[in-house]
Amino acid sequence: MTDLRVRDVDDDVVEEIRKRARRNQRSVEGELRAMLEEAVGRPAQGLPTADDWARAGFSQVSELVPGRQFEVWAESRHFRILVTRPILTGSSVAWNTSIDECVVVDDPDEPSGWRYVWTSPAGIPARHLGATPALALFDAMRWLADWAGFDEKGLARRDAALAALMHEELREVVDRVDQLLEDLDLDTWRNDQKARWTGSEFEVFLTRSGDELVMMTYPVRETRLLEARRFRMEKASADAAAAAMRLLFEDDGLGTVEA
Repeated sequence: MTDLRVRDVDDDVVEEIRKRARRNQRSVEGELRAMLEEAVGRPAQGLPTADDWARAGFSQVSELVPGRQFEVWAESRHFRILVTRPILTGSSVAWNTSIDECVVVDDPDEPSGWRYVWTSPAGIPARHLGATPALALFDAMRWLADWAGFDEKGLARRDAALAALMHEELREVVDRVDQLLEDLDLDTWRNDQKARWTGSEFEVFLTRSGDELVMMTYPVRETRLLEARRFRMEKASADAAAAAMRLLFEDDGLGTVEA
C-alpha cells in the first residue's frame, strides 16, 4: 500500500471534507480514501460493495445474476441494472449496461386494474460502458444516482432547486437564523418545506405551519423528538429561535469556530 501526502490544501476544502466525514461516520482519512477510490472508479476493487451502493443512495440491492443483473431500490423506486454484453468501441471492447425502472401502468384486463412493467427511464443514456463488467456497473450506478438524485451531488442539486421554492416568510427566518449562527460549526441544509442545523449531538428543524414557526429538536441519527416549540411566523421570531438553538449547540460542546 502507498501513502500519499497533499500539501497546501485550502482550509475551506479541509473543513468540507471533515463535514462529509462526519455525515458518513468515517474518519477524515477514511473519507479521503473513499473519495479517491470513487474518483478513479475503483478499478482494482471488483464489483461494487454494499458501502458503494449505500453511498450512491440505494437502500436495498439484490444480485439476481452474479456480477450481471441487479435490482435496486431507492426512495421507494425500483430499478434493474443489467450488464449485457461486450461491444466494440473502435479498436477496443467495452461492456454495455442498461437501466430499467419498474412502474405501474393501467391495465383493464387485470383484476386490480393495473400491473407492473419494466420501462427505460427517459433522460438516461442507453449505453453505460466500461472496460470490465464491474466498471460498466459503476458507470450505470453513477448515472442512475445522479439522474434520479440519489447520490450526494444529486440530492444537493435537488434540494437547491426545492430551496428556491421555500415560502418567503420562512426563508426570511431561515436566512436570519443562518446569519445569527454563522460563528458555530453547524452542518446546514434546507429544501422548500424546512431547514435543518446539525451539531455533534443534536439537530434542529424549522418549518412553517400556517401562521406559526415550528422548531423541532432531535438527537443526531434518531427519530425521537426531544422538543417542539412554536413561535409566530414573523422575522422577529428568528432571534428567539436562534437564541434557543445557540444554547443547545453550545451545551452540545460545539462551541464557536476560532477566527
